[in-house]
Amino acid sequence: MYKRVIIGLGFLFFSVSVFAQSNLRTKSISLSSDTVLIDTVSIVPGTLSIKDALEQIVKTEYSTIDYPKALLIWKRKPVVYPLKITYKVFPFLFTRKYFNKDIGLINEESIKNSKTYTYQPTLQQNTLFNFKELNKSGSISRSVGVGNAQDLSVNYSMNLKLS
Repeated sequence: MYKRVIIGLGFLFFSVSVFAQSNLRTKSISLSSDTVLIDTVSIVPGTLSIKDALEQIVKTEYSTIDYPKALLIWKRKPVVYPLKITYKVFPFLFTRKYFNKDIGLINEESIKNSKTYTYQPTLQQNTLFNFKELNKSGSISRSVGVGNAQDLSVNYSMNLKLS
């Protein structure tokens, strides 16, 4: 019995780990400029490794890495091309501005013009009692009464006068 449970749990954990997404990425780049955009999301600091075509690690003194912007800036370009970069990423870019409303839409004219934010509802005709010569008046009341022995009573009343 216990053997089956342990095997079932082991299979469950193994299958979950197989379908999990990895944040490890590998990319091959060529050096067309001294600044290279590696990815569209931020890189985890300390996880970037650069290897040349001969699978030798390129020295870190040759480059500067801007991890939040995912930029690789070369001080001195390596001789062997192409380069293979392996790194881990965060799920978003730290330097991008995230906001709910666009602040650029607010300007001085929209603040001075108070009519921009004025709500004017349209008047609707009374369709329930649409009698032109009939005068209507009345009241509706509701009351809740609470007693000593946990009694509760709810009363409604409507007084309608038509003339």
